[in-house]
Amino acid sequence: MKSEENSKTNLDDLIQKIKSEGIEEAERKSEEIIKETELTASKILNKARQDARAITEEAEEEIRKKESASKMALEQAARDIILSVRTSLTEIFDSLIKKEYKKVLSGKTLETVLVKIIEGWQKNKMGDSNLELLLSESDRNSLFEGFLSKLNEEIKTGIELKVHPNIEGGFRIGIKGSHAYYDFTDEGIADALAEYLNPRFYDFIDSLKKVQNSNERTVLLCHYIIAKPFLNEELPIKKNDFLVICKKYLKETDFKILESVSSFDVERDEVPLDVIKRLFRWERGVRNALVRLRAVRLGLEPDEFVRGDIFDHSQTLLAEEAFNANSPLMAEEILNKARWRYLDELEFGHYFDIERLVIFFIKLQILERISLFDTEKGRDALDAVVSKGAAGTD
Repeated sequence: MKSEENSKTNLDDLIQKIKSEGIEEAERKSEEIIKETELTASKILNKARQDARAITEEAEEEIRKKESASKMALEQAARDIILSVRTSLTEIFDSLIKKEYKKVLSGKTLETVLVKIIEGWQKNKMGDSNLELLLSESDRNSLFEGFLSKLNEEIKTGIELKVHPNIEGGFRIGIKGSHAYYDFTDEGIADALAEYLNPRFYDFIDSLKKVQNSNERTVLLCHYIIAKPFLNEELPIKKNDFLVICKKYLKETDFKILESVSSFDVERDEVPLDVIKRLFRWERGVRNALVRLRAVRLGLEPDEFVRGDIFDHSQTLLAEEAFNANSPLMAEEILNKARWRYLDELEFGHYFDIERLVIFFIKLQILERISLFDTEKGRDALDAVVSKGAAGTD
């Protein structure tokens, strides 16, 4: 009996041991599986992160490459456009020179020029020499009778008029048989001028590559490409902004000249440019004419108030028109139109120089002054003055 109990106890212990060992083994296996799973998951996560990072870097690199390629394509397109514009401007300029030259040097003008040149040539020639004059067929036909009749017999016998197939306007003149001549054709004059002026076009176009701001481009265009604002247009750029931009791109000496007219002090005796001197003299004349009219109206002696330059008849008429205007605003409009016309006259012949920029700057100041005129504000200011005066009366 006792033996059976011992056997049962041993069996229970064995079963308990087996259970305990099984549970421990299961727990150990479970922990191993969990650790292995966690390790695998960590590896997968790290791999995913690495792959994501690689994909992101690859995408960013691809974007950078595309951006760089796009930028290069845009820069190339910009260069192509700039070259195209430069070529077009040069062609337009050459065409304009030829067109205008043909207009100027034709008909009676051409006849007069040729007579003077040939007479001067024969007067100063060294020894006997026969002249050869090359013209277009149309000019030769129109000049043949009238032109030769104006030359004396001695000179006439030494001149041969020939048609040259490549001459459309103007002429070439030289000693017969020497193969050397003076070129006054439209083509020759255009080439001579282009040697000086075309590089200025190229400088302008190249400078645009460095300029991003539209106002700055406006300044450069105004300087180099014959900008011509109109009196009735809106103010394109404020005076002070214009000066700030010009300071970046002009030589110091040119900028000082430009800056010197910002105050429009017409009473100054010393001015750096002839166009400024002429404008200030004209302005002083108009002001003196106005002063004389005002002095007469007030019963004062005009000569006591007139200073400096004496006004001419045209300035007197202008002053009278402004003086008799129905309002100060109308008078200002009359004077501004006259100023603008005179500036246009001064502008003639100036295309790529500081004089052109100075004239543009003065026109800019006129436009800025006009932009300050406001009828409503002016009426309010007048009412305030009148009200203040009325309040002080009994």
